[in-house]
Amino acid sequence: MVKRVASRGRNAGGTFWGCKNFPDCRGTADIDVPGNIDAPAIRRKVELIDGTVDRPGWIAGYASGGGRLRSVELDSELRKLLSTYWLAREDVDSARPADAATLRTLGVVRKILQRGALPPIHPDSERQLLQDLGLGNDVEESRLPGDRSVSLRPAPLLSRDSLVGHFATGPEASSDLALGSTDEELFLEWVQEHLGIQAAQWFTPQARLDRLAEASGKEVRGEIAVDFLATPPWLAPLIVEIDGPQHEDAAAVDATADDLAISLGIRVIRITTREVRSRTGRGLEALNEWWAPPPPVADDRELALLLIPTQLHRVALAIVESLEAGFLAGDSWSISLRDSVGGVGGRLGPYLDLIAAVDDLWGGSSLSPNVVTIEDKEGGWTYELHDGRYVQVPFEARKADVKIRAETNRLPTAPLPSRRSSVPRVVIRSAIVNVDILSGRGDGVNDHVPLSGVTWTG
Repeated sequence: MVKRVASRGRNAGGTFWGCKNFPDCRGTADIDVPGNIDAPAIRRKVELIDGTVDRPGWIAGYASGGGRLRSVELDSELRKLLSTYWLAREDVDSARPADAATLRTLGVVRKILQRGALPPIHPDSERQLLQDLGLGNDVEESRLPGDRSVSLRPAPLLSRDSLVGHFATGPEASSDLALGSTDEELFLEWVQEHLGIQAAQWFTPQARLDRLAEASGKEVRGEIAVDFLATPPWLAPLIVEIDGPQHEDAAAVDATADDLAISLGIRVIRITTREVRSRTGRGLEALNEWWAPPPPVADDRELALLLIPTQLHRVALAIVESLEAGFLAGDSWSISLRDSVGGVGGRLGPYLDLIAAVDDLWGGSSLSPNVVTIEDKEGGWTYELHDGRYVQVPFEARKADVKIRAETNRLPTAPLPSRRSSVPRVVIRSAIVNVDILSGRGDGVNDHVPLSGVTWTG
C-alpha cells in the first residue's frame, strides 16, 4: 500500500494508506497503522467461484441480499448469516432478455434492495408481519415526525443459534455438481452415510482458495482450487483434499496451498483415495471428530422474525432477475412462488410499488404491467396498477410465466429441479461464505455490492 491524500469527504486533506493499483483496488487503511506497503491486508470484493456455479442448463452465482426488521435488533453474527444468497436461473433459449433501458431501471431497483449488508424491509410489510405473528400489542410507533418505523417492547432476544440449525435441512447434496473424480463422489457418499444426509450439503466442491485469499487482502499468483470447502457456521471452517497418486508429484504445491489455508484460519484434512475406497483411515477419522450436529432449530416465531424479511427481499430480487432474463414481460405478470418459510407472497405489494416508482422515474413507465398475479401454497394475490401504485383486487388464477423457488433451508450444493417444466424457473438459496462479493457477470445474477465476511468459530 502507498500513502495517499484524501481529496474530498470529511477527511479531505488527510492522509491514508491506499492500494497501489487504484481504482481496480479500493482498499484503505488508517494512517496510524505502522508501515507503508507492509500495512495490514485489506479485505477486497471478489467474484466467488466453486463447483455450485457450474450446473448444466442453469446460470448461477453468489450475491449479497437479505432483509431485516427495524424493530428487531440483530447481532453481527446473525446479520452475516442472512446477508448472502446463491441464485440459479434456467438458461432458456426462448427467453428474450430485457433491453438496455429496462436493465438500467432494474439496476436501480437492485441497488435499493441490496443497499448495505442487510437493509430493513418496507415499514408496511413489517407492520403486517408483526400483526400476523401476534405481536401487534407490543408495537410502539416512532415519535419522530415522518418516521414510519416501529419498535417492539419488550425487544425479542435472538441469537445465531436460533438460526444455524435451519440451514441444510433440505435434501442431500446434488448429483449434478462439478466433481473432479469418482473418488470425490465416493467421499460425499461416505459423508452422507457417516455424518448425515444434511452434512453433505456443507461440502462445497472445487472452491477457489485463491479467491478467499484475495478477499482477505493476500496476493496469490494463479488459481488454487480445493476439492471441498466446508463452512458450517457452528464449526471451524475446513478444507478436505482427496489425494490420489498424482499428489505425490505435487507435494510442494500442496504444501503451499495448505500454508495459505492455515494463514486464512482454515484447517486442512488430507484423505487418500485408498481411505475413500476402503471407507476407513486416519483422515476420515479426523473428519468424523471435526463434525458435530447443529444446534436445535428455533421455534416458528423466531424463525419468522429472522427469515421472512430476508425471504421478502430475496423474492423481490428473484423477480428482478426474472425481468432481466425476459421471463416476465408485457402487460401482465404471473408468478408461481414456492417459499420454504411462508408468509412472503402476500407481502410483495410494496415491492411492486417500488418497481413502478423507479420505472416512472427512470424507465418512462414502460416496464410495469397493469396486472400482477402471485400464487403460492398459502393462497393467491392479484394486484392492479392504479395511479402508479398496485392495489390488491380479488384473486384471479393465471398460467405462470415464471416459477420462483425461495429456499432458505437449502444450500447451493442441494439438487436443482429437473428440467421437465415448460415454465422457466429461478431458484434462490442461502449461502454461508467468507468473502466480500464482487460480480464478474453483467447479466444480473450478482451485483457490485460489499458484503461483510463471516467470523469463523470453533
